[in-house]
Amino acid sequence: MKQTHSTLSAQNEQTLDINNAMSEINTEFKERETKKKAKNLHIKYINLSKLPINDDFLRLISEEESVAGKIITFFQIGKKLRIATPTPFKKRTKEIIQNLKNQNYSVDINLCSKESLLIAQKKYNKIKKRDRSVEEINAEILENAKNISDELQNLSHLSEKFKTINADLALAIINRTAIRFNASDIHIESLTKKTQIRARIDGTLRILFSIDQETAKNITRQIKFNANIASNLVGFPSDGQFSFPLNNRKINVRVSVLPSNKGESIVLRYLDPKKQNVELEQLGFSKDNKDKIDKVLQYNEGLIITTGPTGSGKTTTLYAILKNINTPEKKIITLENPIEYEIEGITQSSINTEKGYDFSDGLKSALRQDPDVILLGEIRDRKTAETALQASMTGHLVLSTLHTNSAVDTIIRLKNLEIPSYLISNSLKGIIAQRLMRKPCPHCTEIKKFSPQESILIQNILSEYTENKDILDKIKQTYLSGKGCDKCGQTGYKGRSVVSEVIILDKTIRNLISENKSRKNFVEYLQSTKHKFIAYDAALKIVKGESDIQEAIRVLGAEFSPQKHITQYA
Repeated sequence: MKQTHSTLSAQNEQTLDINNAMSEINTEFKERETKKKAKNLHIKYINLSKLPINDDFLRLISEEESVAGKIITFFQIGKKLRIATPTPFKKRTKEIIQNLKNQNYSVDINLCSKESLLIAQKKYNKIKKRDRSVEEINAEILENAKNISDELQNLSHLSEKFKTINADLALAIINRTAIRFNASDIHIESLTKKTQIRARIDGTLRILFSIDQETAKNITRQIKFNANIASNLVGFPSDGQFSFPLNNRKINVRVSVLPSNKGESIVLRYLDPKKQNVELEQLGFSKDNKDKIDKVLQYNEGLIITTGPTGSGKTTTLYAILKNINTPEKKIITLENPIEYEIEGITQSSINTEKGYDFSDGLKSALRQDPDVILLGEIRDRKTAETALQASMTGHLVLSTLHTNSAVDTIIRLKNLEIPSYLISNSLKGIIAQRLMRKPCPHCTEIKKFSPQESILIQNILSEYTENKDILDKIKQTYLSGKGCDKCGQTGYKGRSVVSEVIILDKTIRNLISENKSRKNFVEYLQSTKHKFIAYDAALKIVKGESDIQEAIRVLGAEFSPQKHITQYA
């Protein structure tokens, strides 16, 4: 009996091997036939069964359309798509391709076998299964969680959970966590014996959880795959981007990889279109500064610069401005690296320096498109600055950003780039300088009393820029501050608001530029006109209970320091 059983088992294995071999031969035959057919049709050939396909590419065509039209998207760069189909002349297939073209995609058609298409289409089910798993784990995090502190505590269990799930699912959970906590960035950092995951929430970093280094390597590979970064590119900085769907909107993620002495540091920046659809007032601009911005936007030509350090909300402000001026009568073009938010009715172009397409080249090309308004993502060098200023003198309104610490420093920075003074004085119309200050948590706000030194600080700042005694008299000896609670994760803050100053260039400022005057001369003139510097806006927010002194000093530094504004002590 044993011999008979053994013989039958061997025969079954042999039959299975033969069947597998025959199946492989049949598959290879069909692929050769498809390749031959593609050659005859002068169409490119692709074998999808051997090709990993990014989720972002797959989602460009829904599963229903993919099945009905026997078609799939397997690669994308910008607006260029590569699609695969065994039936390129089928009516439904052609309709789907035309629909993609109507969305301004250029479509490269590739012929594939029916068999390899079916293999590729199985990934739709994998995505569904992964999304269900994300929801289940998300429910675990939220289970019995009454507030953000409880959720952060529950997140600590992910260290073990991540050891048992694949990298694709782990990354999906990280993405969902970032959006739930309203994080602008996720930091994945290699330490000596582990990898730490932190989130930037309301401008400050908070530890979420840690994972072992092997798990981190798998997640890193998944991030690189999603962002079209070569997985074998180690030891070199690299950038990319990917996206994922959430509640009927697409979240874009910018990826930055930096080699370090302990491994790779990865930062994921989340660009949620929900945050883009806001007005200037909602961002926190005071009525006075908002009115100034509206006034400078009445110019049909000239350069308007938004300035501030990285993460101060400059791009969000520019998008709010674009939303305000976007009308059917205006042709608006943006040059961005990369495109952060898509805006209907605006032509948006993505800069690609690796392929020789920089901001300066993009600006020259955009000028040939008969625009009324051009948004230039960032002025980084003399070439770009000079081109932007020249463009603003030829009947175009140009909006851009610059990294400086104050509005006055913007003028000095342009001069340091060796831009001719006449070009700056004739072209520059307005400067918006801004920061983001955290707001007191509404759930744990308490009244605190100003110290004598703090009271003098606020009084001096406000009296420097206003003689309005009503404002000065209304300054109370108390202010609002969050003490920390479970709702805000014990930070005392929840949400952020813009603090700003706006300079509209007048004849005197233009003369100071032409005469190559120093920073001190600009500041003295602005003080003589009772210009409201950014410190004034911050002090006003403190008085109104919209922030506190500690936050103003943290964000503005020397601009709000007691040493600068206090000349006497009580």
